[in-house]
Amino acid sequence: MLIVLTMFNHFIHNSFFNGDILAGILFLIMGTLIRKNPPASMKAVFGYRTVLSTRNADTWKEGNLYAAHFSLRLSAILIPLGIFIGLIFRSQTRLFFFITAASVAISALLLLGNTEWHLTRTFDEQGKRKNAPEKLP
Repeated sequence: MLIVLTMFNHFIHNSFFNGDILAGILFLIMGTLIRKNPPASMKAVFGYRTVLSTRNADTWKEGNLYAAHFSLRLSAILIPLGIFIGLIFRSQTRLFFFITAASVAISALLLLGNTEWHLTRTFDEQGKRKNAPEKLP
């Protein structure tokens, strides 16, 4: 039991155990899950849920697809960044924590900001597509 606790303690305090790799893996799982199995309705347990994305079914679908795509792109940046930070730092210092926490926070804000920006560019205030083709009577 003591050996397992020692190994766990060594793993937790290793510089390769950092927020960038963990957040990158979470973004990868989230993006893959939503792309492969998008939430069917706004009442689903998971999904990209904000005021703009829950206006109607079209905004819901578009917001989730865009957020999934963007989170996969962020995971492709965060995981290599986490490995690079693990190679640079031999121990978990204050600078190590600052860099990893800042990059994870910036990534989360980028995901939120870019998805909301995409939704405001794509839909009007009522949730209708701005460039939707007009239907003939």
